[in-house]
Amino acid sequence: MRYKKDNMSAPVVTFSKKTINKEIARIVALAKETDFLFSGVAALDESGKNDIPEEVLTQIGKKVLEKVPQLSLLLISAGSTCCTVLACVAPDKQNDVSATDWMIAAGVSDSSFGGQDMACGVFTCDCPLKSKEEVAARAFAFARSSNLLVEDESSEEMIAYDLYE
Repeated sequence: MRYKKDNMSAPVVTFSKKTINKEIARIVALAKETDFLFSGVAALDESGKNDIPEEVLTQIGKKVLEKVPQLSLLLISAGSTCCTVLACVAPDKQNDVSATDWMIAAGVSDSSFGGQDMACGVFTCDCPLKSKEEVAARAFAFARSSNLLVEDESSEEMIAYDLYE
């Protein structure tokens, strides 16, 4: 399986199955430690500068959820011209909140919204790294307020929050 980003003004970029599977394995390893995960997604091409297409991030999310089905997950990738964001809500939380609600709360307005379980969007911005952090902060605040993330004050468990990948 090879994914391509095709834009009239930019060259075609190919994302290899090996690179995508390596990223899936990294996210799954993090996800096995928690039922809630925020993670940055590394550039999947050799240059490290290209934007990850919505289709690729969605496939990564689906593969992660096949291995860790009770996970609520937010994946964010900052490319050279845009951010791609994927929100997935665990089945036991879907009566309370939808992935679409989570994306809207995070400020991702240019999205191909999904539904209760999964939503993905891409938005262009002047400074993708700064926008990635802003989206993450809003998404994290929404997760807390909507009980997607329930923090146990008595626990020393760390929340998996990896946006610097």
